[in-house]
Amino acid sequence: MCQNELNPEILKLDFVDFDREFGDFLLRFTRKDLPDVAVAGMLTAYELRSGNPQLDLTGYAGKTIAIDDEKKITLPDVAAWKETLLQSQTAALPESDLRTPLLFTGETTLMLRRYAGYAANVRQKLFALRRYDHDLQMPDVAGSDLDFLQNLAVFAGVNSRLLILSGGPGTGKTTVCGHIIRNRLAQNPDMKILFAAPTGKAQQNLAGQIRAAGSNLPESSLLRQAIEQVKGATLHSFVLNSQWRTELECCDLLIIDECSMISLEMFSKLLNILPPSTSLILAGDRRQLTAIESGSVFSDLCSFGKVNQLPEFAADFFRSNCDIAVEFSGAEDDFSGHIVELQRNFRSAEAPSICRIAAMLRENSLPDETLSAMITATQEEDFRFRTIAKTELDSALRKRCADLKNLPALCRSKDPAQFVQALKIVESSKLICTVNQGERGTGEINNWMLKELNILPQRNGEWLPGTVLLVTANDKHSGLRNGDIGIVTLEQISPELPARRGVRFVSCPEKCFTLSEVPTHECGFAISVHRAQGSGYAKVTFLLPGYESKVLCRELLYTGITRAAGSIELWGTPEEVLFALTNSKERSSNLFKLT
Repeated sequence: MCQNELNPEILKLDFVDFDREFGDFLLRFTRKDLPDVAVAGMLTAYELRSGNPQLDLTGYAGKTIAIDDEKKITLPDVAAWKETLLQSQTAALPESDLRTPLLFTGETTLMLRRYAGYAANVRQKLFALRRYDHDLQMPDVAGSDLDFLQNLAVFAGVNSRLLILSGGPGTGKTTVCGHIIRNRLAQNPDMKILFAAPTGKAQQNLAGQIRAAGSNLPESSLLRQAIEQVKGATLHSFVLNSQWRTELECCDLLIIDECSMISLEMFSKLLNILPPSTSLILAGDRRQLTAIESGSVFSDLCSFGKVNQLPEFAADFFRSNCDIAVEFSGAEDDFSGHIVELQRNFRSAEAPSICRIAAMLRENSLPDETLSAMITATQEEDFRFRTIAKTELDSALRKRCADLKNLPALCRSKDPAQFVQALKIVESSKLICTVNQGERGTGEINNWMLKELNILPQRNGEWLPGTVLLVTANDKHSGLRNGDIGIVTLEQISPELPARRGVRFVSCPEKCFTLSEVPTHECGFAISVHRAQGSGYAKVTFLLPGYESKVLCRELLYTGITRAAGSIELWGTPEEVLFALTNSKERSSNLFKLT
């Protein structure tokens, strides 16, 4: 929301044609000239595009809205506005039989009926999973170094139909999932287990952790063989691909990672495919950025119940078997007993400042001004804040990216061993930008890197050796996934043939792809925070935009900082950091307002 500078009492929103068209549709629907109804439609569409599936009338009632450069409308108070919408039959109450485009999902909150349906569907299907087996089993985690909450999560994942598992990077969420899989298959080797994630990169990371769960078992072990047969795909593949839909329709346990990135619509469609008997594990970090699309499903789920509790009979069983007391949940109509939030960061010894600042961002226990001052004053080996003036940006980038200087030479060497070295450099270090446009956006920074390394694309648009590429779409033919990082190389296929350009990827360095085989992609020296979700890097340079952009928020700051596993430099101004901290982008998918 950006206010008109000349008249701060007038709200000038970034309306687009889609918003205006939906407002016009509501007028045609009601067949009356009711500007308040049209504006409600425009605002609902505007909020939906901003990631919020619901409109709260209290946020706009009584305000003057600029429809365009000429037209402005002053909205009535909430009660009068709600009455107009109900009388026009463009909106209805939940108990009404009217099929209206909009639905009141709370006293003052509106949703498109389709999205209200998604929310009701998710709520109904997840509530049906809130139960524990009465024949409880104590998981076998012998030889592991799990802490109390990890043990609690494994217990819940083995014995209940639903586990909502939250925790920051380094807290061991995928380790917990590996132990759950191992115990489930030990109990029932024929159990069909699948795993999923919103992006190919996140799905690939989870696959590696699942394979590691059986790595210490003998190769001849039937349990190890069963673990190695667990397979997975992206959420889009499960929903849109007929082969994966068929797999999902006979699944006994589905594990989904990086759940903060799941939209309301996608999650509802996925649950429609799952059999009612399927158990579900949802893992993610509730404090990270939510889905680019509409909704904040995982955050809503984590907030709807008490964390780190068990039903009373399960709590008694857990205590009697491991001599550790755990709180028990009552008969609340929420997800108490099914939410575990991991807290111990196992990376804290390697990156203490990153872990400390991430914890403070998560806990939200300090005043914004105090936390901002702490972040901007930090000058440690693993976390350094820097204010880079416009005139200093080139030299700062040149120094920070010195390890990339040899990429073109390595990639022109025609030596696969040198290509592997180049991939290690690319995999360990990453420039992460807040925005795509502007002098500190991904576009400008990528162009700067191409010029600095003297590898600007040729006139035919082909990339030169040393260029880092980022795949932006999954491709079943090549096996490449959205988020895969690769480099352009000069390949000597045969001594008799001239060298040709190819692309090698971090995910499969031994294979060379032709440029035509690589699916939709872009230059990837610098990537956005959203693109970086689900990945981690040893060294990160995180660039704030240089101005108080509306995309800056606490969740974005937290997500960007936690992409660094070893060290990070945060480039920005104290004003930007404070603006981000005070600009939380909390959403609600309204999952628990409908009955």
